Amino acid sequence: MTTSITNKHVRNRLIVLVIGLLFLGFCLLTILPWAPTGFRYDLDQSWASAFHVAFAKQIQFGQNFIYTYGPYGFLRTDLYFAETYGYAFVFRLLIAIAVWAGLFKIMRYCLARRQGSALFLIPILGFFPNPAVTMDSFQFPLLVLPLVLYFYVSKSISPVLVLTIMTASLASLTKHTYLLLCIVFISLITVDELGRLKRFPQVAPIYLVCLWLFWTLAAQDVANFPAYIFNGLEIVSGFSEVMGFEGNLKEIILYLFGTGIFLLLVVTVEWKNRRWWGILPTLGLAAFLLINFKGAFTRHDSHALQALFSNVPVMLIFTAVLWPDISKSSWRIGNKIKLPITLFWGTSVSVILIMGAIMLNHYLNYGYAAYSLNILKHLANQVPQVIRVLNGKGNFLAIAETSKAQVRSENILAPVSGTVDLYANEIANIFAYDLTYQPRPVIQSFSAYTSKLARLNAEHLKQPDAAENILFDLQPIDGHLASFEDGLSWPEILTRYDITNIEGRYLILQRNSQPRQYQFEPITEQVTLGFNEWFDVPKTQEPIWGKIELHPNLLGKLATAALRLPVLYLEVETADGIQTKYRTIGDVMNEGFLLSPILTNRWDFLDLASSDWQSRLASKEVVKFRIIVDGLNSSLYPPEYQFSLSKLQFPRQDFAQVSGWQDWSQQIRPLAVEGSPQRTPIDGQQFVWLSHAPMKTSIALQGTEQRLSFKFGILDEGVASALKENEGDGVEFKIIALTDGSENVLFSRKLQPRSNSQDRGVQEAEIDLSQIRAENLILETLAGKDNQWDWSYWSELKAE
Repeated sequence: MTTSITNKHVRNRLIVLVIGLLFLGFCLLTILPWAPTGFRYDLDQSWASAFHVAFAKQIQFGQNFIYTYGPYGFLRTDLYFAETYGYAFVFRLLIAIAVWAGLFKIMRYCLARRQGSALFLIPILGFFPNPAVTMDSFQFPLLVLPLVLYFYVSKSISPVLVLTIMTASLASLTKHTYLLLCIVFISLITVDELGRLKRFPQVAPIYLVCLWLFWTLAAQDVANFPAYIFNGLEIVSGFSEVMGFEGNLKEIILYLFGTGIFLLLVVTVEWKNRRWWGILPTLGLAAFLLINFKGAFTRHDSHALQALFSNVPVMLIFTAVLWPDISKSSWRIGNKIKLPITLFWGTSVSVILIMGAIMLNHYLNYGYAAYSLNILKHLANQVPQVIRVLNGKGNFLAIAETSKAQVRSENILAPVSGTVDLYANEIANIFAYDLTYQPRPVIQSFSAYTSKLARLNAEHLKQPDAAENILFDLQPIDGHLASFEDGLSWPEILTRYDITNIEGRYLILQRNSQPRQYQFEPITEQVTLGFNEWFDVPKTQEPIWGKIELHPNLLGKLATAALRLPVLYLEVETADGIQTKYRTIGDVMNEGFLLSPILTNRWDFLDLASSDWQSRLASKEVVKFRIIVDGLNSSLYPPEYQFSLSKLQFPRQDFAQVSGWQDWSQQIRPLAVEGSPQRTPIDGQQFVWLSHAPMKTSIALQGTEQRLSFKFGILDEGVASALKENEGDGVEFKIIALTDGSENVLFSRKLQPRSNSQDRGVQEAEIDLSQIRAENLILETLAGKDNQWDWSYWSELKAE
């Protein structure tokens, strides 16, 4: 009998060992960066690649580099940088071992209770990093491991608990929201150690020592750590108001309903078992669900997937450790009715799964079956990739160089020497050219969305360590006015830097040794105006600088804390009669921004810096503006707001010797008639006036020109999409002369690139004007039955 029991014990231990080894292999297979990729230069890829460069260059976070991520933010991405790949592999290895150890210990704890609750841990494997689950979503549940291990498995300081605390401290220096969660979790554990165990805190010192260790390993100055915390809190706190984006309300309702029921049943079980001490882990779960909610639904686009990918593993972990109590507990209704908690648990899980199904189909265009199949395909593809890496055949350098070459081919730059920063957001272009990166504190313009952050960037330009060169463009996101995004720095840029080259993808600005001076001359005193009321802007001979104070009331602040603040709009009418709405950024508008003229691209910025800026930007001068608030949003703000206007006065630069200026200044620019043409790149260097059909624009002539030469066409992306979708019926291009009140068609041609290969690419034409004495020509693009894929353009308009 004893031998039988012994054999069974050995067999069980062997089974557990095999499961543990298989699980360890799974962690290593999915978490380590076996297949890093090259980078692109869009907004997201730019900040992702900047983390690698910042870590490699030992740039100081919190002081010289401010973002929602910390010095280990590069662990979030699978981009290949030779300088950081080794570090990424080692730290991901630490994460993989900690995940394995933490979950395996929880599994053994559940197996020891013999309630079958370990089965709830199996589905967690489907939420490890895969093509759908990012490291961001994966790391959120990892922070819960020390909390669960401490409160439910063992309060002793075991090697596994220390390991998970280490990875929690590493996560705290990866992303600021992780830091907030860790502070909550460590504080709750400390309260329990002091109050319930009556012992000196042991977990908090381990966390702090590991935090210091990882901060030091990243070559960060300990004196900068307070700045890392406070500036990080600044950028996180401003996110809700500025970056909020409305999405599917059904997803929010399902999340709140499903997680609310789950939290309530955890509260019930904890109160039954531990009374007041049970509130501590429950508060930890509540903090997780709240921060996860904000992260998923503040900017309610594909970020919402976090509500599924981050939330489900945590619910499964809590279910596993609490299942024996959940399965035995019930809620009483009156004296006769008892409802088992398992019924509510099933309801909670069902609601979250329904929410997940909606999200998968909405954002990824497939359901759970396809999601599971993709995971299997991913694992199958990982195995040969792991073998290639272990055999030294990863060929990562070639991948990196290919991506750099691709970025360079699409973004041609003139030679630049010295340190470099880039405005607004595509900073990865700096890395593609291996330029010396010298960032402003808030590294991308769209993120300088509070007054403090905007001031930090503006003040940085006054310092001797500011970049020697700036690659400049305007790239506002989310319908913002361009001057809302680092616009506070524009006066410094216009006077401390000279534009030296305009021929490539960006304006190249070089820091001058003798800064010019700018000043503000008041136009109006503080003016009080009601929402939705127009204000007529005084006519001036200088650009107009505005300060508009927009502050939510108490109810608005509560809305921001709960999720997000509803959007307000600044509506302006320009001299060409066009009215445009821009999403407001209250804190930035209060600090100051360029109100008039409206700048939308780098060419407008170039014109503003020129001596004849008034004639070049006459159509973009603002004649009136108002702040729009409607519906229930009006209850979140006071009924009135204040503003003031000033002239922005500064000496202009002489562009006579600026490379590319002569050609640019000689080109004719179409003006808006019906629709507004946009200056758009079609490759790394050539630019066109995008006039998406139907659109009507005009060009002014002197009346003495002999001919007009021009180019036109449909963007290659539009042609490719039309061919792929087998849709699109072409665009007709017309040029009409207005003479003596009558219209005379000078040019007409219809391009049908889907059916005629000769109509693809850039087309060229010339018109004889010798017999025409017109002062204006109308340029018109006409759609067929629909304008899908009709991305039409004009370019190189020259009249001689």
